[in-house]
Parts: sequence; structure tokens; C-alpha cells
Amino acid sequence: VFTDKTLREGPQVVELVALDGRPRIEGLEVSATNCASVRGNAKVKRGKWYYEVLLRSDTLMQIGWCSDGFAPDAARNKGVGDDESSWAFDGCRLLLRWNKNHKPWGKKPWKEADVVGCLLNLDESEMQFSINGKLLKDNNGDPVAFRDFQDQVGDGLYPAASFDQENTCLFNFGASELLFKPHSYESIGIPSPLYQSIEKYYLNNPAGPPASGDDASPSATASSSKGGPSARATFEQDCAIVQYAARLCEQQHKNVYNVTIAGNAKLATELNLAHLTPDDIAWRFAQLRQFNQVFRMMHGFINLANLGTGPQVGPLVEMLQRIKPLLFPSVVLDVLRANLQLSNRSADHVKITINRRKAIRHKLDPSKDSTAKHSLFGQIHSLLGAKPPAFFRTSKRLWSVVFAGEGADDVG
Repeated sequence: VFTDKTLREGPQVVELVALDGRPRIEGLEVSATNCASVRGNAKVKRGKWYYEVLLRSDTLMQIGWCSDGFAPDAARNKGVGDDESSWAFDGCRLLLRWNKNHKPWGKKPWKEADVVGCLLNLDESEMQFSINGKLLKDNNGDPVAFRDFQDQVGDGLYPAASFDQENTCLFNFGASELLFKPHSYESIGIPSPLYQSIEKYYLNNPAGPPASGDDASPSATASSSKGGPSARATFEQDCAIVQYAARLCEQQHKNVYNVTIAGNAKLATELNLAHLTPDDIAWRFAQLRQFNQVFRMMHGFINLANLGTGPQVGPLVEMLQRIKPLLFPSVVLDVLRANLQLSNRSADHVKITINRRKAIRHKLDPSKDSTAKHSLFGQIHSLLGAKPPAFFRTSKRLWSVVFAGEGADDVG
């Protein structure tokens, strides 16, 4: 909790406020159909601070910081970075912007699903920007985008952004896991109370993955604390029970919650659980099922986008990395289906033209088409490969095919 007002001022859980234009703000997601500007309702005065923006479109945005003196004007297309009281990175046009001054920055335009990181060091008067955790630099390798701005800070800086038409993005000030926060920086806001409660309740072993032979399995703790059999299995043995249960589900065509592991010596030998009694094994299976139920309830609070890609992950992701072997395949599939359903969108149906004669010629003599651009796959890729990720995020049929020169359509 932030208590020192010489460092930071504002609500503990940061929210967004509209400054100009008519942005649609839903929680920390902003959509704009015209020019608009928003900022957080907390400002920072000293120290090193960080926030992230998840892009849900790849069009024009200016993301950065502003002071109390910032005065946007949507009618004149004036937003963050267009006066002396604001600083911004425009990843669409690859520009740094401050008070009519523009400077080239970055090498590749940002795209949908990128995470833009905004780093502010008020002690050294430096600002930096990152995309997906990689700091952007100039041609000389300098990652500092703005420096020596202490005279314009005033009473502190707010996170801020401006949008052109048809833009959507999601801000993260620390209410949920920040994907790429440097260890020496602080998030502008605290985790939401619900998120904090989940961390506190479930994370009782944050030290790292269980070592071979350790009594570190989540279900090991559960079995000894609820009055069940006292024998303790290793993490590897719990994984073996999960694998065996998955095989039973596959053989019997049943859900994991409808199968029973009948305790017997043959099963114990197969799973290398000779030191556990049949009742112990049945008890541990019940605990693992309960553990999977807990995961079903809490997975929505885990940011899966950065899973397994580096050390800069939050505690819930670290926990998920440890427990993955304890998740039943059916539970993983249920979670996948739920996320696919949530991210499903209405698609714009397109009609593409394919030349099968070219594809046949390529098949007969591939040496004349070394890149396979005339193959069926190559033709489809050339027509659809540049589509944004959101185009494919649907359960509906995306395209239909016309066969060039044949007077026929593919209706399959």
C-alpha cells in the first residue's frame, strides 16, 4: 500500500479518466471511435514506475505520461506528446513525441496483441519504452527515450494515452500481473483486493518447483491437513497418478470426475507407489481432483500470455509453471475451450481466388517454384498471411474459395 505522498498521490487501485473526446472506458479497457485522450487517476512524484498497455488493434495511438498542465484538444488532433506537458511513444509511426518535436524510435511498428511497457525514472529524469519486454533503442543503442525533463514534471506525472479512430487497448497498472515489469521498478497501482486475496490464499510455496523426492505436491499438504491417510507421496508420484487417471478416462470415455481408481497392489507397482496403501492412493486421487477444481476457479486470474517465457513473471504464473504436471488433460481442455469461447468474435467472411492449375504445375515440377508460392497453401498464405490475429479469432467459417478459370466454387 502506498502511503508516502511525496512518492505517489492518488487511489491505491488506479482507474482511467477521460480527458477529451468520447472514449468508451470499461474498467481498464479503452475503445475510441474518434480522437480521444485518457489518463490514470494517480500520479507519481519520485522513484521508478512502470505500467503496461495491451494493444487490441494496431492503429494510431500515443502512449506515455503527462503532467497536470496537459491540455488535449480532440478537435485539433492534439493528444499526449503534442505539448510541453506530455511525452509519448507512437509505435504506429515509430516516433517519440514531445511539444511538436518528433524523433524516430524503434524499428518495427507495433501490432495487435503487443504489450507496450512504459518505464519512468523520476530520480534520473529518464523515460523508456518497451515492446513485449524488449527496450526500444536509438541507432546508437541508447534505450533512453526522454531525459532531463525535470522542469516540466511539476507536481508529478500521470500515465496517459491518446487514440485515433477505431482503437482498443487494455491498461494494466498492477491490478493484475504485469508481464514485463523490471525488478527495480514499481507498479503504479496495487493489485486488486480480489487478486491479492487469491495470491495470499493459494500461494503457500513460492520458493520454486518441487525437487525430486520432496513432499512438495499441493495434494500432499491437503491429505495431511484434512484427516486423511498420513502417508506422503512425492511430486513425481502425484504426477504418475494424474497420468494413470488420464489413461483411465481415455479407455473408459469418462470425465476424470466420473472415474474411480480402485486401490490394488498391481496399480501401486505400476505407479511406483509401493510404499502407499490402496487407500492412500485413492485418497491422493481425490485430493488431486479437488486441486484441479481449485485451478478451474482461479485460472481466470492468471495471465497466461507470458507463461514460460522468462523470469519476469508474477507469482500466480510461477505457481502454474510448477503445478502444470498435476492438471488433468480434461481440465486443461476445459480451460482452453472457455478461453476460446471468451475470445470468439464475429468475423468478416472473405472470398479468395485459388488457381489450381498453378498448384498442379508446382506439384509436377517443384524446382520452378522453390518458395512454393504457387502451391495451394502458398496461394492461401499470400492472401491471408497479412491478416491481423483478430481475423482468425472466430469459430465461424472464415473464407470461401473461388477456383480461377473453372467457373466453380469450393463449398466444402
